[in-house]
Amino acid sequence: MMKKTLILCATLLMTVVASGCTPGDKLSPDELISKVVAADPQVAPYEAEGKMRFYEDNKLTEDSTYLALYDPANGRVRYETKTKLKGELTISVNDGKQITFYQAAKKTATIGSAPKLDISRDNSLKGQTLRMIESVRKTHDLETLSNKKVAGRDTYHIRMTPKVEGTLYGKQELWIDTKTWHELKAIVENGNSRLESEITRFNDSPVITDDSFKLKLPSDVKVTRMEDQAANKKITLQEALKAVGKSFNYWNQKDMKLDSIELDILKGKPDRGEIIMNYMKDGVAYISLNIFPAPSTKDDNFGMMGVKSIEVRGHKGIYDERIGYIVWDEDGLRYSVLLAHPDLTLDEVLKLTETMQPAK
Repeated sequence: MMKKTLILCATLLMTVVASGCTPGDKLSPDELISKVVAADPQVAPYEAEGKMRFYEDNKLTEDSTYLALYDPANGRVRYETKTKLKGELTISVNDGKQITFYQAAKKTATIGSAPKLDISRDNSLKGQTLRMIESVRKTHDLETLSNKKVAGRDTYHIRMTPKVEGTLYGKQELWIDTKTWHELKAIVENGNSRLESEITRFNDSPVITDDSFKLKLPSDVKVTRMEDQAANKKITLQEALKAVGKSFNYWNQKDMKLDSIELDILKGKPDRGEIIMNYMKDGVAYISLNIFPAPSTKDDNFGMMGVKSIEVRGHKGIYDERIGYIVWDEDGLRYSVLLAHPDLTLDEVLKLTETMQPAK
């Protein structure tokens, strides 16, 4: 989970990039932001090769290379990764109609219907940038550094340092392509974890054919469909109560909108009736609450490493500051809270849990 979170942070915090300036210019963060606002949005195809390393306590735990091909106009994506430590090859392909996830070492593949890619102007790199600027500027100090080339391309070098410890998104250092706004290099640090990613070859005018998104699986590969593995559907509060099997605590207040309730059941696993409640505030994702029957086996750290012991609503719990994640057991149920908004602090959420009330 930590690795995925760091990768997500590197993507989400691709915040301030200039356009229309000479690569040698060093602009202030405010000047860069003004350039972002004035620039034209781009939703364009690209092909990239790169490398990614993941560290825990300064120990290299994963070293991989990847190849990515993105065709937004037709909703198609191809992504291949190969780990150096284990030699595992993974290929995922979205051909616009179907997603295929293939793991060569395990000789397995999962196939499912492809979701429609959002290629609107608001989902361009400019749109993503503008949506993140406000939240990041509140939680991080932004600094522009000397620019240098990455993969032979001019970049803007940006460092983002949290203003206080325990911020959901940790320290970030990004090198952004001045032409496409693509993130070419990133160093993301959060707690004792560090992610380093770098594109070694980047082509913003790739030759794309239908064959680029075809994946022929070996005959000995076991194929399953996503629909046969998991069921995740939106439900009502009353259906959530039935799924959990008893009353549970949740938030029901005017300033925090309950945007959706989902039931997540993984087939082949114990049917624990896990529900996910997603909350919004001021039109922005704010917090996510997961609830399911607590396991019979007890673990002080709830099966997690590198976490902080805390008290939640008078019960023993843990907090993973690297990803903004809180877990505790109460009255036979396991509660987990994911801080979705980067402005949220642990103290604020702990106070918020005191306002939870029983669902009826």
